[in-house]
Amino acid sequence: VHLSDNSLLRGFPGGLLEGNRASRDGGHVMVTGSRVDLTGCTLLRAVTDGRGGGMYLEMGAYASLQEGTVIAECTAVQGGGGCAVFDSVLALDNASIAACSAQTPGGGAVLVRENAAVTAIRSVFSGNVAEASSGGGLLGELGAVSVLVRDSQFVGNEALVIAHFRPPALPHADTSFTAEVVNGLGTETEAAVAASQLACSA
Repeated sequence: VHLSDNSLLRGFPGGLLEGNRASRDGGHVMVTGSRVDLTGCTLLRAVTDGRGGGMYLEMGAYASLQEGTVIAECTAVQGGGGCAVFDSVLALDNASIAACSAQTPGGGAVLVRENAAVTAIRSVFSGNVAEASSGGGLLGELGAVSVLVRDSQFVGNEALVIAHFRPPALPHADTSFTAEVVNGLGTETEAAVAASQLACSA
């Protein structure tokens, strides 16, 4: 599915996308300057040779994943196994991204870059893998990146560098990273280290 030109896609409980493949970005859904609202939906087993195995957001797009929405078992060669967010906003509330994987630059669950924002409230990131880089759970890089994690869990995510969260390598003239972690939970020791790194800004 490719949404553009201020389109709107709404998904309701029981909605399912499964087994799609994209040669470019967005294994299941590519959203360009449009909006997606998913409630109780499942995006399962998508593959992309580009970015955003489950979903790719760009050019001011907005995606709301809520009330049991799941992205699982999705893969992206160029980052963001579950979702890649470029110059857009991703809002998760009682959602989960699980068992997704990404290669370079990383972000097994989510890749956030170029003036993008992610909010995760009462959500779970579990079992995601950055196979060749950083941020098994979440990788932020390039441009102004904002992340809010509240009452959420990062569990069993894996990466070569940092398992759960990876903010941009600071400082860079073109990069700023702000984040707030409130009751962010993880079962591994890395979670405490990651939370302190998320709190940095430049």
